[in-house]
Amino acid sequence: MDISIYLGLLHANLLDWVSASEYPQREFRRDWLEITNRTHREGIGFLTKTLPRMAKAIDYALATGSVVKIEGFKISSNSKLPKFLGTLLRQIFDDAGCERSDASTVALIYLRQLLYTYYKLELPPNRNDNNRVLSSFVETDRCLPAEQRYASDQSGTFIAGLARTLVRRVLAGTDPVGPGFNPAHGPGSVATGEQADGKPVFKRL
Repeated sequence: MDISIYLGLLHANLLDWVSASEYPQREFRRDWLEITNRTHREGIGFLTKTLPRMAKAIDYALATGSVVKIEGFKISSNSKLPKFLGTLLRQIFDDAGCERSDASTVALIYLRQLLYTYYKLELPPNRNDNNRVLSSFVETDRCLPAEQRYASDQSGTFIAGLARTLVRRVLAGTDPVGPGFNPAHGPGSVATGEQADGKPVFKRL
């Protein structure tokens, strides 16, 4: 994988910020060094997971009015904010990590644009990711109570019958293709793989 392609877009984003705000060249070089070093050391996951996790911490603090808690980065002295992207963060939060009364919406836009750039990037999983997910699944299954892991056929049949009864009770008398009944997909992806404009058309069951 050529990571330089992905880094190039982030570099352009940072340069946009330099030209649009008071972003010292020294801090720009430091932040860019942090991005490149950690991407080469940690892999593409730094761009697709670590940076979006930072963005989510910022969003959560602003949505709930709580102190921002950003993990995985060195914190500035006498502050709750990390050194990384500190110039932008200080335009949104004070040193105690609370939202400023004069928080900059422009700084927030630049910050979210940068941190969420590769949040939904679709890449084939590597072997380590596969092994980690499988191990987590096995461990979760192992921790379940025995009666949930090894339900008998009889109890499974009972649960399926109960589910059928409840569904029948809710949908009785409705016509799934009649007037006034127009179900639609939400914004998420569907298992059959259709894109947004094709989701209403069921090509496969």
